Amino acid sequence: MDSRGGHHTRVTKMKESDHPVKKPSLRKTSHFRDQTSDFVKSENFPLKTPSTPLASLQREVARIIMAPLTKDDRMRPRQPGGANTSALVEDFIKPNDRLTAFQRLEIYNRQYWFRLLDCLYEDYPGLCALLGQPRFHRLLIAYLTKYPSTSPDLRHLGQRLPAFIAESPAHTAPHQALALDMARLEHAQAVAFDAADRRPITARQLAAASPETLRLDLQPHATLLALHYPVDDIVIRLMRDHLRADTSAARSDPSAQADQSNQPDQSEQPPRQHRPAIARRVKPQEVHLLIYRADHSVYFKRLSASQYTILNELAAGRTLAESLAPLEQNTTPPAPAADPTKSAAETDPAESLRALFTLCASLRLLCPARK
Repeated sequence: MDSRGGHHTRVTKMKESDHPVKKPSLRKTSHFRDQTSDFVKSENFPLKTPSTPLASLQREVARIIMAPLTKDDRMRPRQPGGANTSALVEDFIKPNDRLTAFQRLEIYNRQYWFRLLDCLYEDYPGLCALLGQPRFHRLLIAYLTKYPSTSPDLRHLGQRLPAFIAESPAHTAPHQALALDMARLEHAQAVAFDAADRRPITARQLAAASPETLRLDLQPHATLLALHYPVDDIVIRLMRDHLRADTSAARSDPSAQADQSNQPDQSEQPPRQHRPAIARRVKPQEVHLLIYRADHSVYFKRLSASQYTILNELAAGRTLAESLAPLEQNTTPPAPAADPTKSAAETDPAESLRALFTLCASLRLLCPARK
């Protein structure tokens, strides 16, 4: 029912800006839409009322398949209105010599949910690490129950997860703010990979424009985040752990990927590692991030507070002059005994501005505002 785009993975210098996102490389589509599938052949639907419109039958099958599973990951024996599921599906699905009508449809019901859950586990590993696998799993079930998939493209599946965490604090308490920061970052990564590119502003256009009238947009794939926790550091650590685990597995068994005989039964949900939640060990820290795409990979970069403010003002539709006004008002030079751990771009407003626009120009992140 759903398809999914792929992401590239690349290892780069981590701390300053660059954290690629691991994603699958192939699009995957459910076999339920395959009109040659044995399940959807017309002889499997001996309707008691042959006049039932095809569209009604399709809606009924889809409703049952998309219904949430029981706590032990089985199809519900009764529907929300109380109807017996076995009696209901026997109206339009016939059993075979191995499976009842209920069991045949249950395969699709389970695979539908396993696919959605797999996608969210894949897109939100940091959130899983914060909450721990059991609690994260319960969060996903609650989220998908309230906001079921409505698009044939699975890149949209988690787009309302940050809002769900914000409106349903019980699922992440007492770490709601931390969980929300991580969900926003991981959702922004998905947006960065899939969003469109616009034609960037050229040096000639910039030179000819007046700062008092020039309005600029960020590329659609770029997102600005003001966070209360250093969730980017957590993502870096998880990526490094994942890469080390992949390398170790490849060295210990180089033929593992080629050997498909040991793959788990696809009718069952694959086992997941139960790692302890790490949320209680994360300390607050104000962080400003820019998430963007470059060369088909997704990156994020920490910004100074002033850099974040300028880009945020531009993204809000203000002119270049209006966006730079707060920086121009801060004309106090940096203290001689500046923090040695901070770069010049973090302590010198002029240098901060130069570094910001050098970055934006090199990455083609700024576009003329839409009329």
